[in-house]
Amino acid sequence: SCLPRLTTSLRILEHLVLQHKPMPHQLALQLTECGAVQTIIQLFESTCKMLERPWMEGVLCGDTVLSVVYMIQPALDLCYAYISYLLSKNHSFANTSIVKPLLQLHTLLFSLPPPATIANTMSALQHTIANILLTFTTGSSVSSDTSWTKLVQEVLNYSTSTPQASSARS
Repeated sequence: SCLPRLTTSLRILEHLVLQHKPMPHQLALQLTECGAVQTIIQLFESTCKMLERPWMEGVLCGDTVLSVVYMIQPALDLCYAYISYLLSKNHSFANTSIVKPLLQLHTLLFSLPPPATIANTMSALQHTIANILLTFTTGSSVSSDTSWTKLVQEVLNYSTSTPQASSARS
């Protein structure tokens, strides 16, 4: 499995990016140029596909699920730092392409009780996902072209069109 290598790579990248507070403009530009957010979106989508079957069976446990959970945290932290930076510098930023994969990930990970061994980690993941989504609401007015409005549209579209959202076990 490539999960251990991917997890290690994400942790190293997370350390390199998050050691700078606030994120330097040049680093944000490099992340944009290398397609970091699109790669993280693809990672979240692949993770959701991998977790969908265990989720449908009502069991999120086992080594693969544990590996996925530990891989997701650095990706979420990177995503949060990057989007926070973009929104702090550009109040008209309205790219919400990350929202649907985050909502799918949240549905799959948190509609079932977590295994007791990783309950604290799962709680941290849930908190990070919520913070990323809340980032879209800060510093913007409510008009038809803001990140806040686009976030609300994405959440409403997800909740009414995704089978997982309407059939989630809660």
